[in-house]
Amino acid sequence: VNILDISDESGYIEALGKRATAEAVQQARGDVAEQEKTGEMRVAAALRDRTIGVRDAEREQTVRVAELDKARSIGEETAGLERDAAIKEAQRTTAIRIAELEKEQKIGEETAALEANARVKEAEQQTRIAVANANATAIDGESLAQANVARARATLRIEEAEAYQRSETRQKEAEAAVVEAANRAQARAALADAERVEAEQRAALEAPAKAQKAKTIVEAEAEAEKQVISARAEAEAIFARLDAEARGQFEILARKGEGLEKIVKAAGGSKEAFQLLMLEHIDGLAKTAAEAISNIKIDKVVVWDSGTGNNTSNFITGLAQSLPPMMNVLKDIGGVELPEFLGKLVPEAAANGQATGNGQPSRDAGRPPSPEKVEAGKIAESPARISKGDTA
Repeated sequence: VNILDISDESGYIEALGKRATAEAVQQARGDVAEQEKTGEMRVAAALRDRTIGVRDAEREQTVRVAELDKARSIGEETAGLERDAAIKEAQRTTAIRIAELEKEQKIGEETAALEANARVKEAEQQTRIAVANANATAIDGESLAQANVARARATLRIEEAEAYQRSETRQKEAEAAVVEAANRAQARAALADAERVEAEQRAALEAPAKAQKAKTIVEAEAEAEKQVISARAEAEAIFARLDAEARGQFEILARKGEGLEKIVKAAGGSKEAFQLLMLEHIDGLAKTAAEAISNIKIDKVVVWDSGTGNNTSNFITGLAQSLPPMMNVLKDIGGVELPEFLGKLVPEAAANGQATGNGQPSRDAGRPPSPEKVEAGKIAESPARISKGDTA
């Protein structure tokens, strides 16, 4: 059965055929392109290998040619240097030999010339020596003759000079004697003139000085006498003032002694008089005692009382006993015992509530001091503020 055409209404089968055809075509084209690429790569690789081989061969050829050229150049230069060295060595040897020959020639020539000059100089020397000897002999004769002539002339000149010196010396001595006599006369005249001027000036200066000295002495004596008189007057005034003050103090003390004597007699003794005088200062002592405790700062005092009143009275009693009584102060400090009509000191045992002489406690024990005792003892009031608290 030959199937010529297969199709459907939707064209699906035809599309499948086209798809397969397209894939086959694309596959074929890819294979062709792949083969073409592989062929081109092989051709390029072959060309590259050929080019590299050619270049390697050319490089090796160039290196080999350069090495051969280098070896040839080195050989040529070495041969040239060796040839030049041989030439230079031959030239140096030739020059050295020529120089040695020339030196020997010059030495011979100079030696011959020196020998000839030496012989000539020796001949000239002998000639000059002979001439000099002849000249010396002639000069010696001439010098001896001239010396004799000069000696004679010198002797003549010496004698002439001595004669001239003697004449000039005597002349100068005479002139000097004349000048000396004139100078001595002038000196004596000048000395006399100077003494005259000095005497005149001294007289002119001493006269005012002596007058001033006399004036100064008189003024000094007058001033000294004036100061002596002033000092004597001042001393007498001071003595009079001090004497008056001493007399006044003496009178004051005498009157005070008389007054004290009268007070002692009136009081009946010195102790009583002292106590009486101390009474004048009771106010000041009381004020001082009050100030001693007035600066104590007691802001608040709380007293707990059970209702019987004993605690409060005991507190006031202790406070009164803690204050410095005036009578004790006067007795302990001033040694003054006030009269009994002013007040009486209570014994410490009775004040503290202890037993009396019959064994019974004092009725005043535990009680505050009476107004009379407070007045008699001059108890200073304390600035403390007392407040009564509630019982617990």
